[in-house]
Amino acid sequence: MRTIAIFIALENGKGLVTLALIQLGGTLCELLLGLALARKLYPELRIAIVNVRRDHVTLNFSFGFYAFLLHSQITLFFSRDAW
Repeated sequence: MRTIAIFIALENGKGLVTLALIQLGGTLCELLLGLALARKLYPELRIAIVNVRRDHVTLNFSFGFYAFLLHSQITLFFSRDAW
């Protein structure tokens, strides 16, 4: 759906702001669809800021950091031929 919207916008000569709005709208639709499916599949699921625990946030950020390092190393490994 997003691809079709981008294609139509480019065919009509729209600019960068329009493309950004299409991306934003598509991302919001994905998030809302994910939330709706999660609520349907797991009715006991409650999403609230009071349920956030510091140790869970720390664990998620540490995973993200190491995933970033791994991705960076793989990118450097595969792009070293271009140097």
